[in-house]
Amino acid sequence: MYTCKKCGATLKNPSLPCPSCGSMLSFSLAECEELMTEAALNMKLKNYSEATEIYALLASFGYTEAERTLAMLLEEGRLMPEDPATALEYYLASASKADAYSAYRYACLSAHTDGRVGTHDFWILVSAILGERRAFPEAAKVFALRGDKDSAHYYRALAADAGDFSSALYLAKENFKEGRAPFAKWYSKKFFRTLFFAPRLWFSLVKVKAEIPPEPVLDRRNEILCSLIYEAKEWGLDLLRFKLAELLSAERTKDGLYTLAMLYAEGVGVKKNAERAITLLDEAVGLGSADAARSLATILLRGELLPPEPALAIAYLERAAALGSPEAYERLGDIYSEGRLAKMDISAALEYYRKAATLGGGSAQAKLDALSYEREGYYARAIREELKNPEAAFESCQLSAAMGYIPAYSTLGSYYENGIGTKRSRREAYRCYLLGAEAGDEAATYNLGRAYAHGIGTARSTSLAIKHLTLASRMGVKAAEGELVALYERKKRKMLRSLFAAAQELYYMHKYEPARKMLEVSAQLGNPKASYLLGALAEFGLGEVYDRARAARLYNEAYDGGFIDSSHEYKKLLLKMSR
Repeated sequence: MYTCKKCGATLKNPSLPCPSCGSMLSFSLAECEELMTEAALNMKLKNYSEATEIYALLASFGYTEAERTLAMLLEEGRLMPEDPATALEYYLASASKADAYSAYRYACLSAHTDGRVGTHDFWILVSAILGERRAFPEAAKVFALRGDKDSAHYYRALAADAGDFSSALYLAKENFKEGRAPFAKWYSKKFFRTLFFAPRLWFSLVKVKAEIPPEPVLDRRNEILCSLIYEAKEWGLDLLRFKLAELLSAERTKDGLYTLAMLYAEGVGVKKNAERAITLLDEAVGLGSADAARSLATILLRGELLPPEPALAIAYLERAAALGSPEAYERLGDIYSEGRLAKMDISAALEYYRKAATLGGGSAQAKLDALSYEREGYYARAIREELKNPEAAFESCQLSAAMGYIPAYSTLGSYYENGIGTKRSRREAYRCYLLGAEAGDEAATYNLGRAYAHGIGTARSTSLAIKHLTLASRMGVKAAEGELVALYERKKRKMLRSLFAAAQELYYMHKYEPARKMLEVSAQLGNPKASYLLGALAEFGLGEVYDRARAARLYNEAYDGGFIDSSHEYKKLLLKMSR
């Protein structure tokens, strides 16, 4: 008899609702353990009916130990009629809660009854990785058939240590064959039957001193666990998934922490626990898990487990992208192209889509193509409407530039510079040219050089003008060559003016020798006024020997160069300044 915890009524059938209050009977873990102790005592006292009643009751409530015990009784036909089918059901229920022995027995008994491919191998490996020694020899066979020699050797070694004769004999032969006789002797000494089953091996090892082989290590443990967790998911074994994930996370690896965190987040095999999920995900991110960073960002964006935080979510997405997640790159592209969670930045969106597509991210290439087509369409519309509807052309070009279409920068700059469809703004024109040039557009590079050459929206800078015009010329912009020629001519004229002014200043200071040297350079560069002044030095004998013939030749050069001093006013001034 059992008592209802809610109203205190006596329950004849604990599996049915209370006739008084309608509530169902339930047991705490401590109560289950207490009842199991009571059942064990009844078994000792040979009160089998009471014991089996308790086992059946606890099994109906899903208590693992009771399910396993009841399955064993049904399988062996002890205390109750033999019932393999029902035993299998209880074994499966218990194995699904990560009971190692139940998993082993289910694997052995279900080989011909469970129609799913790989059932035996799956449960054998589950049992072995949970530590059931009876499953070790079978697990070794499974890995050997899969070509995983290291894992097969690991489980054979464990099986041999657990007392499996065939595994010990196999390892003895294998070690002897590979020249490790001391290890072979150690395995052969485990069983006296070795002499009868392998007499040649036994006599070969008579004089060999046994050595204990190294402790076996399962290198692929985490990989095997991940595989089993995936299979458990495929078969809908949520509680087993959770238990295996706990095992995987015990070593604090990024994959293990991420797997366990997602089960907490989704409430698979365990009650939903947002705080625990986020703690585990954050730890996995710290270990370099791109999946954890992306999942944490998703949680922060959706606001399901905690209030949404878009800025922090974007930071986690960027971390996931930096760790190589194509999904994170694509999601960032979505965010910056939509402009809802962050300021719209089509250039950034395109770059994220491009990286996602390179890494093989889902629909990233389609999104990249669609966005590229859209911005190029705006630019084409601007060119078509430029003469008919300048305002519409300006708006379309502005949209295309805002979406990061590089050729649009130069065109938009020209619209601002010439006031096409908008108010003239040389400063905005310069900004557009600069953006386009930085992105590598040849037309924008040329226009930026022009801006520096003529002071369009910025201070004049001959050096910067030459730099960008030269680059544009190398890119194939023919007009840049003409601008460069004009720029060099202007620079030359400026230099000539400066040189002549300095020479003339020296002349006035009666420093004729250095003045003459400067004037000769200026004359050679084509300054007719310099030739005339040199003629005056020769005619007046200033800083050199008096030479009227040379003076006449220099005067003629000046006249041929276009200098005119018909009334000799300039000569008189020079003569006056020389006294």
